[in-house]
Amino acid sequence: MAFTPVDVSRFGTLAVISVNADTDNTGRQKTDRQTQLPRWKVQCLLTRREGARAQLINVTIPAQAEPSFVPMTQVVPTNLMAMDWATENGHGLAYFADDLEDADSIGSSSFAN
Repeated sequence: MAFTPVDVSRFGTLAVISVNADTDNTGRQKTDRQTQLPRWKVQCLLTRREGARAQLINVTIPAQAEPSFVPMTQVVPTNLMAMDWATENGHGLAYFADDLEDADSIGSSSFAN
């Protein structure tokens, strides 16, 4: 598994839709390998620059407790990484970040210029 850093200044804007535990096939919550904290999947609406279509993505983050966001809060990821995945049923990108911060709390309504 190779992780690729994502340039958030070119990524687009993220607005939180929902937060759920990141679970394995048995329903047990996964933990982050580095921090040993529980992992959470934050479903976000990604609005890309230059008129591209918006899409739903999941950004997985470690946190001791379930992150709490008001729906449609714009967030900025810290240390956003992407990983290619493929199975016999499909392929795509998985996104991981160290944290998601409320864009308003860091003085930015958007991280895309």
